[in-house]
Formats: sequence, C-alpha cells, structure tokens
Amino acid sequence: MKKKLSLIVVAAAAVALVASSAPAAERERYRFGGGPSGGSWHPATSAGTQLLNRKIGKKFYFQYSPSAG
Repeated sequence: MKKKLSLIVVAAAAVALVASSAPAAERERYRFGGGPSGGSWHPATSAGTQLLNRKIGKKFYFQYSPSAG
C-alpha cells in the first residue's frame, strides 16, 4: 500500500512540475502592407517578409498583407 501511495505522489508531483513549467517564448509578430495585389510592391514586400522569416524567424514572425494603397 505504501509503495502504491508513494508512486501516486511521485506521479502527481511530476504532473505538477510539467504543468507549472514556463511556456516557450512566443515570437513577436509583424505585418507589412505593400499596396494592392497586382501592384509592383506586392512581390517585393512578399519576398522581403519571406527573407526576414528565413534569416531572423526564430524570434520574429513577419507577414505580408495587401493593403488599399
């Protein structure tokens, strides 16, 4: 009985330890607007956000969204 109780206590402590651990840091998000779709800024800004994500994407997340101009 003591062995079973100690096993339950250890399991509960392990669950509490995992549940209370700090979550991973979330990446900062940035959104770029580059004019309407089909304009000259669309491919340039889209490629720029992809490049930024590839180079510094561990800490930041960049997204392109078409804008009204």
